[in-house]
Amino acid sequence: MEFIRKYRKYGIATAVALVLSIAVGLISLATLPDFYILEEPEESVSVLDQVTISNYDSIKDETGTIIPNGIDPQIVISGVKHTVSSLIVEMAEPVTPGIRYQLFFAQDGAEFTEGYSMFGYSGVDQKELVFDLPDAEYTSFRLDLDTAFRVEDIRISDLDPIAVKTDRMGQLFDGNIRILNGRQMVVAFAVLWMLCVFVAWKKTQIKEWFRKKWEHYQEDPKGFWIGVAVFVGCVLLGVLFWLVLSLANVVVPSFYSGVYFVLAGATLGGLLVFARGAEQRPERMMAVLILCVGLLVALMMPRTTVVSWDDESHYRSALDLSYGGESWITPADELMRPFLLDNNPDLETALAETKMLNDLYDGGSPGPVGGDVFHILYIAYMPAAAGIWIARALGLSFTATFVAGRVATVLMYVVVLYFAMKRLRSSSMLIGLYALIPTLIFIAGNYCYDSWCTAFLALGTAIFLDEYRHPERKLSLQDTILMLGSLMLGCVPKAIYFPVFLMCLFMPKEKFASKRSLVWYRIAVVGAALLMAFTFIGPLVFTSGARYGDTRGGSDVSGEGQLSYILGDPLNYTRVLLTFLFGTYFRPDVVMNNAIGLLAYKGLFPTAMATLVLFLIVFVAERPKEELARTELRKTGIWVKLASVLSFFCAVCMAASAMYIAFTPVGADTIAGCQERYMMPVLLPMLMQVRLNKTWMPIPQKYFRVGIALTEGVLLFAGFWPLMMSYV
Repeated sequence: MEFIRKYRKYGIATAVALVLSIAVGLISLATLPDFYILEEPEESVSVLDQVTISNYDSIKDETGTIIPNGIDPQIVISGVKHTVSSLIVEMAEPVTPGIRYQLFFAQDGAEFTEGYSMFGYSGVDQKELVFDLPDAEYTSFRLDLDTAFRVEDIRISDLDPIAVKTDRMGQLFDGNIRILNGRQMVVAFAVLWMLCVFVAWKKTQIKEWFRKKWEHYQEDPKGFWIGVAVFVGCVLLGVLFWLVLSLANVVVPSFYSGVYFVLAGATLGGLLVFARGAEQRPERMMAVLILCVGLLVALMMPRTTVVSWDDESHYRSALDLSYGGESWITPADELMRPFLLDNNPDLETALAETKMLNDLYDGGSPGPVGGDVFHILYIAYMPAAAGIWIARALGLSFTATFVAGRVATVLMYVVVLYFAMKRLRSSSMLIGLYALIPTLIFIAGNYCYDSWCTAFLALGTAIFLDEYRHPERKLSLQDTILMLGSLMLGCVPKAIYFPVFLMCLFMPKEKFASKRSLVWYRIAVVGAALLMAFTFIGPLVFTSGARYGDTRGGSDVSGEGQLSYILGDPLNYTRVLLTFLFGTYFRPDVVMNNAIGLLAYKGLFPTAMATLVLFLIVFVAERPKEELARTELRKTGIWVKLASVLSFFCAVCMAASAMYIAFTPVGADTIAGCQERYMMPVLLPMLMQVRLNKTWMPIPQKYFRVGIALTEGVLLFAGFWPLMMSYV
């Protein structure tokens, strides 16, 4: 009975998580896009004996079946001399379910382009691929179908195909679509279980937190409402500025310009409200600034991909996870592939593309596409996937759902960094200003997992330094789990960052109650580091580099061949690596242009240099006097600083080596594809540890911090002004 009473709350938490995960499955089922099937129109004619079918990247066997030969099997249909509204390609056998196919169409001998194409996914027992084409006379078509197939007939019609929307509930029993998505519910249960168990575990502390907040309010209700009034007043002031500038024809009244001025007012209001506590709680002020600037990026950037680096693949991964791996891809989702939409539109284009995307999304999906989301990498996509899922559950439009994924990533970035700044208040300004580096805050407002790495590595480092500097208290199991867990989460998307665990081995011996505790702690640190390292090195070793060839690097790229080249002449590769790092990668002008002030496809940030100067001022000069006066605080030792520099350098070497294997032609004298932004998540942990121990500004701490935050806000909003002006 004692056991039951002790663990009863965890049983209740598990039951609640189970119920909520079932609710997630039911809500997901109810909010799937409409399912449609295109059927052949009644009046269609065969043109199989009138057209020429040629194929490349494919071969035929003795039965005439097209066998894929390469990564993009295709056939070309030419010789069509009719007005075509519908094209029907009939296969001899049903196509494998879930196979993606794409049809390109061209007029008068024009080249095939992504802009003149359409896609679909094969269903169960589907033999006919039906395409709804814009009415025109086409001279050729190209069909891409990633499976073996044999064409039985080709028919055309000048009538549109019949689009039949099928009841979603009725499709659940066709043997292909399950009643509930089990994979999605497993993911939901795992996340919700951890959350519910945490709430049950910390129930008393949570109640105490709310009690203290209520008492604090009762002590000074006037101050609370004055703060609310100041914040609301600043937001209204931003709205007023927007109206005045709109009436003066300085800006066009639109959603984008309105968001800019509302967030500018919210930033000013938040900084003023939390300014009085800047000396003791600077993390609140910095969190407001990170949140508002991050939302500015998420809401103002075009509703498409090719805005940030590789955001098209990051969006697709987040979308797949939001569906639990069984994605209902709509034509709007397909347009998120590279360069199909304008990634630098004016206001008229942006509004037209928004309407088009929402209409395509409302038209439904041709069916589900299976995918595997049970991979450790997908952990980093959980915030964006949660945002997409919530927006879809609320029935929002496609563009609102797309932006919701961005907003969720920003919220994750802010929350994790807030706890990092709170844990190590002496570095709150340093962490906050680093998080606001233009390139990093731009990434955080788009689909990418770099912000996940930056935030969690900062949190893990903050916990380590806080414990390291307090030798008078013992290291608890809870803090050990939080520290190692944060570092592991930060390494999940990019295991090349695993050298950051090196600093943890320098935890002082007096932090442990016994020698045995110290031994177990070091075993845990080494084990966590090796686990992360294995996720990177393991596949490389066991596949001899075969998995790491990236075709974007060119035909000369071969992961297996490159690895053999490195192992065959390690000294020469060391020369190539060091020449690249110190001749190009670490050059200040290159770092400035590519890792600090570059906004991917949006160009350079105008005020990046000024934000860097602010960061350097804080890094060199800012240090709380009250902390320095406490002699019992341990200063960061020289060995810890050296270990942090070594960890940073090793992580960068790992990143460069990975790109040399995956992206660079075999035997090249340089390294291709290794972007400077790759070092940013591990640069902050190093900077947090190598700061000088005896520096501070002679200016009162409160005014210094408020002044820095206000100046940073002005610089960032001024820098984003030209991007906002592109919509007017």
